[in-house]
Amino acid sequence: MGTAVLIVDDDPDIRESLTDMLSHEGYLVHGAVSGSDALRQAKQMRYGAALLDIQLPDLNGLSVLKVLMELDAALPVIILTGNATPENTIGSLAKGAFAYLTKPYNSQELKAVLRRAISVKGLAVRAEHVEQALHASEERFRALVESATDAIVLTDQSGLIIWWNGAAERMFGHTKEDALGRPLTIVMPERFRAAHTADITRLAQGGTTTTIGRTIEMVGLTSTGDEFPSELSLASWRASEGMFFSGIIRNITRRKRAEESVVRLSHQNALILDSAGEGIFGLDPQGCATFVNTTAARMLGWSAAELIGRPLAPLLYRLRDANAAGSSDPFCLTSSLHDGAIHRIQNETFARKDGSLFPVQYVTSPIREQDRPVGAVVVFQDISARKQQESLQQAQLSVSHILAHVGTVEEAIPQLLQVVGNMGP
Repeated sequence: MGTAVLIVDDDPDIRESLTDMLSHEGYLVHGAVSGSDALRQAKQMRYGAALLDIQLPDLNGLSVLKVLMELDAALPVIILTGNATPENTIGSLAKGAFAYLTKPYNSQELKAVLRRAISVKGLAVRAEHVEQALHASEERFRALVESATDAIVLTDQSGLIIWWNGAAERMFGHTKEDALGRPLTIVMPERFRAAHTADITRLAQGGTTTTIGRTIEMVGLTSTGDEFPSELSLASWRASEGMFFSGIIRNITRRKRAEESVVRLSHQNALILDSAGEGIFGLDPQGCATFVNTTAARMLGWSAAELIGRPLAPLLYRLRDANAAGSSDPFCLTSSLHDGAIHRIQNETFARKDGSLFPVQYVTSPIREQDRPVGAVVVFQDISARKQQESLQQAQLSVSHILAHVGTVEEAIPQLLQVVGNMGP
């Protein structure tokens, strides 16, 4: 089943056209004819995105936006309005809208914005699931370690077992009666026995070894011939009868599996980040990059290795006017850490490594650990194409306005040339 999308518009023609278009794209489309109808549906079902008209018959669209964000803070809401006033555009973005589009809408642009919105939410959901899985894995591992009973084995200077506890019986499968008096090599594979015997002989003769006083990994061997990874903490002491050795042995099979699971989850998380079409980078509380995905590095003209560990604001804002709004709180990092909310910036400018500038929109989400802010993740898109489209639309409006207020085309030529000149490349 496709991603669920909520369309809130009292115009039945617009609802029908959007439903047909998005259904063909594989979305599960629900329609709402009013603000109260939209809120009722949003309380009953979680949506991947919402298209919201500002002018509704019962409620103000911005009020509906506010409640939708309260119901699901991660829900990307795209404003679709025919009345592009500052309050409807800038005001909606300030209140948490993901983006805004004007009517009549461009179908390709709408589908592209919707895909980005659902991708951002999907990434946030997947990241949350990965974080939960890692946390659960960590908790299981801690419980395992705290509740584990280790095998304790004592040997004499000849390497013969003189004491063998119940945990050793369960771990290696040899009863105490069977193990006492036998060499410790019965718990290790054949390939390790010669080196162990040489170590024991060297120590008994007054030599040294690097294994004493350290925790080392080894391979254990059960009575049935099965091998398993283990940890050995080895100590020695001298008595009148000679030298003795004690070993505390722990089966780390489950821990190895947990570590491999964490590595796999980390690898999957890295694949998710690198496969995203948006630029994504993480920031610590000081604004230094903690990770940079492949798309972000390519868009910025740097390699990920060049950016990780460095403050990003001086690099991405270095050509900005010092008084520019973005420079007072680069990437909204301070605000995100302070209020713990998601911040969306619709119009910003980043600098590439070569000094060239490009327009972006970005979303900054705080990263919390044990209810404490530890950084933020920034997801950004290059909106050059959107800016060009907006410029073209503005030029078209200007041309229409000029032609509507002149008597002949010849009278309009100077003004038309000015409009073309203002468009730039």
